Amino acid sequence: MQAMERLFRVASSELPFLPYDLILAWATLYREVFGKPPWNDDLDVPRLVHGIHRDLERPRAEAFIALAGHGTGEEEFLGGVLGYAVSRRDLDEISNHTPLGFLFENGSEGGEVFFVDTLCVDENHRRKGIGEELLRSLIEAARAKYGLKSVILRTHPEATEAVRLFRRVEFQELGINDRQHADRTWWRLAIQEG
Repeated sequence: MQAMERLFRVASSELPFLPYDLILAWATLYREVFGKPPWNDDLDVPRLVHGIHRDLERPRAEAFIALAGHGTGEEEFLGGVLGYAVSRRDLDEISNHTPLGFLFENGSEGGEVFFVDTLCVDENHRRKGIGEELLRSLIEAARAKYGLKSVILRTHPEATEAVRLFRRVEFQELGINDRQHADRTWWRLAIQEG
């Protein structure tokens, strides 16, 4: 990260109280990122604000945000990552019953895996290590705080920057298309003991 950029962990107890302007900036960035190819999601900022706020209130949720200060007292929202522990039932609901039950066998502590719901970085600040630092911070929180050994996410295979990032962080593509978003595939990272 450059000198003026800062990464913040939002503590679980603070998640529901994240200032509205930060959630609005996150929702706006989310719409900008995922409203374009290859995703082409039809997104509306008020619904995204509600969705981000709802996800921040989930039990065992973790979030990190990257901000840049410009010396004026105002900070620019550069990106964020949000994830939470999910049970098999939760994941069935999220994925519209994509066959992912094998993720909960052999070594899934408490019957949960950690789902990376959202990762987005402003396109003007990509290729600076922000996305990787956000993602690695979230993975470390899942390991250290919750003892979870498996992190999962879904992405579009044509999202080449995201795919490169996930491979660099050692996620493995599972070769399973999501039933909720058929154009996206599931990825998994087995977390090594710290």
